[in-house]
Amino acid sequence: DGRLYTSSDSGQSWTPRESARRWGALACSADGSRILALDYGEADGLAYLSTDFGVTWTNPRTVLHPWLMRQPWTAAAASADGQTWVIGSSFPLLGSGALLVSTDGGATWIRRGFNGNYRSLGCSANGQHMVAGTDESLLLSHDAGQSWQDVPGIQNVAAVCISSDGRVITAGQTGGRLYTS
Repeated sequence: DGRLYTSSDSGQSWTPRESARRWGALACSADGSRILALDYGEADGLAYLSTDFGVTWTNPRTVLHPWLMRQPWTAAAASADGQTWVIGSSFPLLGSGALLVSTDGGATWIRRGFNGNYRSLGCSANGQHMVAGTDESLLLSHDAGQSWQDVPGIQNVAAVCISSDGRVITAGQTGGRLYTS
């Protein structure tokens, strides 16, 4: 039915939360208290932020700048404390998705990275190390998303993950290889 559900008992029971939408990505803090839910954008491409385990959600228009709200959000990741967030969108036909970073718990967002179709994101526990998988490349940041470096020779990255300390990164290509650093 397109609703968001939360569980506080390891999945034994579920509570419906936010209204029906086409959800594109979710991320949460390590303890689950801070949750970011991103609408894929078919209706309005809004972001929803909860700071109470999903019981209530902020007004979406206070989370992202209006010109960013109609993005098809496809990926999200968070630091352990939920103060650092990275989100990505995808416009496959235009190749112009956006990558945004917040280091103040979602109060403000700054566009970072390169234009691309962001498919998967990862963030270390302290928020300093990030990885982004796009149709075009694999991107790395070691300064909380302020700058990004392209990893040469790795494209069509569908899935990424990063260890809590940021030292181990794995990337998987669509129909291709797995890479680990």
